[in-house]
Amino acid sequence: MNNALRTGIPVVVLPALLPLASPQPNALATGRDPSHAAGAVTSGLIETLSADEMTGVLAPEMSHIVNRDTRAMTIAARARAAPDPRAERRHGPWGKGPWG
Repeated sequence: MNNALRTGIPVVVLPALLPLASPQPNALATGRDPSHAAGAVTSGLIETLSADEMTGVLAPEMSHIVNRDTRAMTIAARARAAPDPRAERRHGPWGKGPWG
């Protein structure tokens, strides 16, 4: 939030920042829009990074939320995961080909 205030970016809603119990250092952003968003940080990242480094990791995650990248990626993932009606014709209803 301090960086946003210094640069003049309006802070309307601060997303929740949730801790995840995992030794793997990682951070992520999720949510359909800024008012329904959350960020997550693993315990491995919290233990590994200093406060300045954590700011550097969280800034891109917050920009994903502000720019609604999370929504775009969700839509893209759902479209990719949707069943392909042509697949059943090619491979049959149980994934088998027309020969068995």
